Amino acid sequence: MSPQPPPGSADKSIGEIVQEVSEKAQLLVREEIELAKAEVVSKATKLGKGAGVAAVAGVFFLFALFFLLEGLAWLFADIVDSAWLGFFILVGLLVILGAIAGFVAYRFFLGGNPPTPDMAIEEAKLTQATIEEAIHAPAPGDVAAHREEAAEADTSDVKKDSGPKTEVKVADKADKADEEQKPDDA
Repeated sequence: MSPQPPPGSADKSIGEIVQEVSEKAQLLVREEIELAKAEVVSKATKLGKGAGVAAVAGVFFLFALFFLLEGLAWLFADIVDSAWLGFFILVGLLVILGAIAGFVAYRFFLGGNPPTPDMAIEEAKLTQATIEEAIHAPAPGDVAAHREEAAEADTSDVKKDSGPKTEVKVADKADKADEEQKPDDA
């Protein structure tokens, strides 16, 4: 027994079916966009709430830092038996810590200066050189150009006993194949 088509499908023409598929595809795309919007709004709301709570936490920590520094100043004042000297000791420590942090930040800035994508620039130069080399390369069937290129190749870095370069071998094989295919004119 053969499977029967869904009810009503035999009554529709190809144009109606295509139109229906097109409408459903548009509906699907619209619903996906709405879903994405809802998801982004939900995540943005959570991020906003998180940023607000983080700001409040930062304010509390800033006040705590003020009181900590005040307490340290009074501790130093008790140790040296002078309030103003205790506060100046704390100021001196804070200046030293600030100078160290500034020096470390300066070193980080030197490491990132100038903010250019050096690796990407180098890769672009390599790509440009490869493209220019491919443009100026002889056609695949141009055996004579391959032979000249192989003859002009710098072989100073090749060991004397290593034999001819691969390009020369390929060019020699291509020459032999061309010679076999040429009819004798004599």
